[in-house]
Amino acid sequence: MYGFNRIRQWAFAGALSAALIGGFGVGPAEAAARKNSNVGVAIQQSAVEADGTLDYTLTVVSSGELAVKRVVVTLPFDASALQAVSGALQSNAGQVTLGASAVEIRTGVLVGDGDAVQATLRFRDLPGHAGAGLTQRASFSWSASDENGSGISNLPVSGQASLAVTSDGTDLVFDGSVFGSNEGITYWYNTPSGDVVALRIRDGYLLDADAVAAKRDAHTRNNKPGKYDDGTDHVFADAAGAVGVRLSTAGLAPGAYTLVARGNTSGLIAVGAFEIK
Repeated sequence: MYGFNRIRQWAFAGALSAALIGGFGVGPAEAAARKNSNVGVAIQQSAVEADGTLDYTLTVVSSGELAVKRVVVTLPFDASALQAVSGALQSNAGQVTLGASAVEIRTGVLVGDGDAVQATLRFRDLPGHAGAGLTQRASFSWSASDENGSGISNLPVSGQASLAVTSDGTDLVFDGSVFGSNEGITYWYNTPSGDVVALRIRDGYLLDADAVAAKRDAHTRNNKPGKYDDGTDHVFADAAGAVGVRLSTAGLAPGAYTLVARGNTSGLIAVGAFEIK
């Protein structure tokens, strides 16, 4: 969907713990300055049953270089529409506690560099609220030897989310606030002819990855001094899970386009549609 299968460069098979390193981060400048602890939480809806039950997977990731001693996650839900039925943590250390309007998950120690633990949660729609589902983010906090921290998960969207699109002269600005705290985001866009254009990010601008590579190669062939800045293949959302990037429309052919942002750990897809006339 939206060209994802044609450009992804990593395996993603629903079990997030297999590909979590680099999904959340504090940004390259701070990470290079010192070792740190960092945590991210991702929520995915995994099943909707005919009997009105809904299954979710919540993944807690220790993505910093230092171990975290414990993580406490609070996932609120609308008690007038949903009932928490069951919860299980895929670890002997920690527990899941079901409440009337929130689920609390406590983990044991998680070492750094992508160590993760998953909780499976089941809810049931109450009468008159079929398909209600989760609508609120989880909040979390952790303690570690370097510092304590906190954050929020991605929005537990069923399906895809939307990016707001505004025009600023020849640039388009894309904004969204659906991802997790400090989650890595990868972008691409789909052209009117159905092609998928992978994007790199430099100074807040989205750039055609192939065009960047061609300029870099030309720079090298011409023996120009200094390394060509070809940007990065992903950027991080801020602490509130928000992203904001720009795309120049100069040189784009007329037609309908979709810009796609994908959370590297949550797998959440957000789309912004635009048209060039």
